[in-house]
Amino acid sequence: MLRLGDANFENSLEATAAAVVVCDPAGVIRFVNRRTELLFGYHRDDLVGQRIEMLVPESRREVDTALRAGYFADPFFGPPGL
Repeated sequence: MLRLGDANFENSLEATAAAVVVCDPAGVIRFVNRRTELLFGYHRDDLVGQRIEMLVPESRREVDTALRAGYFADPFFGPPGL
């Protein structure tokens, strides 16, 4: 199983062209790649440990929280909400 902390896994996430944000079930950001830093204008040290809602428009936060809860209750391969 791939896990954060595994250098090969994190290097793969870092190398992707897409912004990647990994959060835990409580919505705490655990990993971001360089593309995320560039997209949002934050340094990763300012993001990791914060709640993911800081990256979500206020009008979508309630919906995003519900989608995240549903995803962690019944995960599947793909982004939440699809």
